[in-house]
Amino acid sequence: GATELVLLAAQVDAALGGVGIPKERRPFSAHATLGRVRSPRNTDALLAAIAAEPDGDFGRVPVQEFLLIRSQLSPQGSTYTVVERWPLKT
Repeated sequence: GATELVLLAAQVDAALGGVGIPKERRPFSAHATLGRVRSPRNTDALLAAIAAEPDGDFGRVPVQEFLLIRSQLSPQGSTYTVVERWPLKT
């Protein structure tokens, strides 16, 4: 749940601080990025699809590993690099 993710985020911050990476200044917010909207062209269709699921249940996805991903933004788009992987116990 959310409590476990907050604890995990604190542990990640502590571990990264140990190797010289500064702590995130913003408060942790558990989330999953499902997609990014680059253009407002089809915003109405996207909002209609979201509204069609009022309970917010968009399905379930099994998670087998936790990834630390570096995101580098540039005018050409984002570049994502897997920094570390941790398999999850099932």
